[in-house]
Amino acid sequence: MSEPAVTNNMPSGLSANRRFLESRISPATRRALEEAHPETACLQAEARPDGDWNLSWSDGRRTVALHSRRAPRDEARRLAEKLSDPAIDCCLVAGFAGMYHLPAIAARLPRRTLLLVVDLSPDLVRAALPYCRLTELAAYEQSCIFIVNSDLVAIVREFRRTIAGLPQCRVTALLHPSARRLAPNAYRRLLDELAAEVELEECDRATRNAAAAAWSTNARANLPAILTAPDPNLLRHRFSGATALVAAAGPGLNAALPLIRRRRREVLLIAVGTAMKPLLAAGIEPDLVVALDSDPQTLQQLPDTVPSRTMLLAAPSVPPEWIGRFAGRTWFFSFSGLGNFNHFLDDIGRAPVILNVGGTVALSAIDAAVMTGCRRLIICGLDLAIAADGATHAVNSMYDRHRIDPGELIPVDGNYHRTVPTTRQFAA
Repeated sequence: MSEPAVTNNMPSGLSANRRFLESRISPATRRALEEAHPETACLQAEARPDGDWNLSWSDGRRTVALHSRRAPRDEARRLAEKLSDPAIDCCLVAGFAGMYHLPAIAARLPRRTLLLVVDLSPDLVRAALPYCRLTELAAYEQSCIFIVNSDLVAIVREFRRTIAGLPQCRVTALLHPSARRLAPNAYRRLLDELAAEVELEECDRATRNAAAAAWSTNARANLPAILTAPDPNLLRHRFSGATALVAAAGPGLNAALPLIRRRRREVLLIAVGTAMKPLLAAGIEPDLVVALDSDPQTLQQLPDTVPSRTMLLAAPSVPPEWIGRFAGRTWFFSFSGLGNFNHFLDDIGRAPVILNVGGTVALSAIDAAVMTGCRRLIICGLDLAIAADGATHAVNSMYDRHRIDPGELIPVDGNYHRTVPTTRQFAA
C-alpha cells in the first residue's frame, strides 16, 4: 500500500497511533481503516522545523490546508476556546484534520468527558495517521472514541450506541474548519443527522423518566399473569418463512383495508392496539395485537369484546386490564427500559424476549414479526405523517376525530407525494 506524498523522510508514528486507536474504535471503524486507500487521499505532508508536520489536501486543481501552516498548535488552542460550555458529557468533533486540535480540546474538557472524533474519509484519516501524535491524548483523563466511515448510516448507528451509554445526554459539537472547506455539504449533513440522534435520545430518556413509575407498577401487577403465561421463547421462529402484515393506525390504513382483506388468509396479521377497531370495523380479525403503553387510556383502543382468535403480545408495562381482556391468550415480551424487572425474570428462570421499542409501538410489532421468523413483511398505516385534513389516525380508531392544526405541521419528503405534512416528533 503506497503512502501519501512527502517532502522529507516518512515519520514512524503509524504503529504508535494504531496501538492507541486499538481500544478506541469499533470493529466497523477498524474495518473501514483497514480497507482504506491512503494513496487516493490526495494528502500532502511537509516536515516542520519544530518536528511537527504540515498537512494539506490537493487534487492538483485545489489545495486545502488541514490546519494553520504557520502555527497549528496556536490555531488549535483558539479552536478549543470556542467550546461554549465545557460542562458536558460528550464533545463531538467532526473532522480528524491534522489532530492538533484534539489535545487542545481535551485539555479544556472536564474529567471523564467523552471526546468523540468523527470523520467521513477513512482514506484521508489513514493517510494522516503516520504524521499525528495521538498518544498526546493519553495525558488527559477524557475517554476517546473515534468513528471513521464513509457510510453516513454506519456512523449514525455507531453514534447512537455511543450516546445511549452516556450518563446524561449533554453533547456539544465542533466542526473543524478544514472539514468545512473540504466537504461542507457532507459534514453539515453529518452534524444534522447526529443532532437528530441526540434529540431522539433526549426524547427517549424523557419518556423513560416520565413513565418509569407506571411501568414498574404495572409490571408488578402483571407478574402473576407473566409467570403463568406461555414461555415467550416459544414464539421464536414459530412462523418461520411466513409473510407478516403489520397494521399500524395511521391515516394510510384506510386505503390499505381492501388489500389487507384480500391478503388476510396469506399472512400473519399483527396489529398495533390502535389499529384494532379500524380492522374489526372492516371485518378483519388480527392474529396478534401488540401493546406497550402504560396509559390506562389505551383501553379505548379495544372493542368491548375481543375476537376469541386474536392473541395479545404485551409488555409488562401495559395496564392489567389489557391482560383481562385477553384472558388466557397473552404472550409477553419486554424491552430494555425495564432493566431491573428483566433481571428479576431472568433470575427466576423466565428470561423475557426483548423487543425494540421507539417512538411508535409499530416498531415493536415489526420486531415481533422478525422474532417469530417471518421472512417477508408488509407494513400498512405506518404513515408517520398527517392527512391533508389534519387527521392523525385511521377512521374508527380511538383518535378518529382527532385533528392537528395544519399550521403546527412541517413538510417532509414523502413516498407518494413530493412532500407530506407531519409533526416535529415524527420528523425526528
